[in-house]
Amino acid sequence: FFLEHCLPLTFNHEAPEVSGIDGIMDVYSSAIKQVQLSGPTMFAPVIRLAADYARNACTQQSQQYFSLLIITDGIINDMSLTIDEIVAATELPLSIIIVGVGEADFSDMDRLDADDVPLIDTHGNVMKRDIVQFVPFSKFAGADATELAAETLEEIPRQLVSYMALKGITPNKPTQLNAFKMGVERSQLEIETGTGASASDAKFAVPINA
Repeated sequence: FFLEHCLPLTFNHEAPEVSGIDGIMDVYSSAIKQVQLSGPTMFAPVIRLAADYARNACTQQSQQYFSLLIITDGIINDMSLTIDEIVAATELPLSIIIVGVGEADFSDMDRLDADDVPLIDTHGNVMKRDIVQFVPFSKFAGADATELAAETLEEIPRQLVSYMALKGITPNKPTQLNAFKMGVERSQLEIETGTGASASDAKFAVPINA
């Protein structure tokens, strides 16, 4: 038995990544049968890990931006450390989305959202920009899933732009792709029918290897 506050669902710290939502659900379904959930609830370790992924990942030539999703019942036992990690992460290409589940007191999550009062860490440093979005799941009970998605992702574009402006990074020119190396990916297109693709399918085009 061991306690860990930032456990990869693959149980492998060297290979924590999976592919797509199906991959996430598969490893979650497997992991939940093998672990015992318990307190205390710590946010700082997972934010620190996400920050490590984002650190040095975005340059003018290679532009990347990361988002961390935290689903919580509202309890947090390392508030000061969490604020320290968030304030430090405001200089990184990272956004944090917190979804609150249940009817608990989410006042701490509202504080982390920092829409009204900027976060200040234990060393007196003020956050450089807003990177946290808190969404109470109960607010969308019975609503269309697209409404929850829209609220959850609402601040990401502005946060991305604010980071690029902070670092003086401008958009690169679009990459020109060889027409002979283009494939068409379309959810409703059945290649077997012989329907083929037309010019109208261009918006679905993705690069493939020749």
